[in-house]
Amino acid sequence: GATGAADAGAVEVEAPAPPATVRVSVRSVPRAAVQWGRKSLGTTPIAIERPRESGPMDLVLRAQGYLPFHTRAYTFKNDSLSVEMVRFDRKETLLGARKAPPAPPDGGAPSPAPPDGGAR
Repeated sequence: GATGAADAGAVEVEAPAPPATVRVSVRSVPRAAVQWGRKSLGTTPIAIERPRESGPMDLVLRAQGYLPFHTRAYTFKNDSLSVEMVRFDRKETLLGARKAPPAPPDGGAPSPAPPDGGAR
């Protein structure tokens, strides 16, 4: 019947193929330089165009006075990354951060004590 012909027509119509490229948008606070391996890609905000399914991109964002931020972007679909950089003096706020161990006392070398015991 008629329904079989309608179904056959529907099967012939294919969904449009996905675009050959994807767009990865990266933004950060504050602005940061973006590197992919040794290649500098520019400064945030930035949009990176890559071939679809070309593998993950390991990116590093760097800004003066801030810890480097390592992230991975994937290329199977359009993606957007928003990063809030962490200042060096705020690194203890990161999950898993440890306080620096105390410095060894003069590396074991005896140091002459001031006559007043160091009081000022």
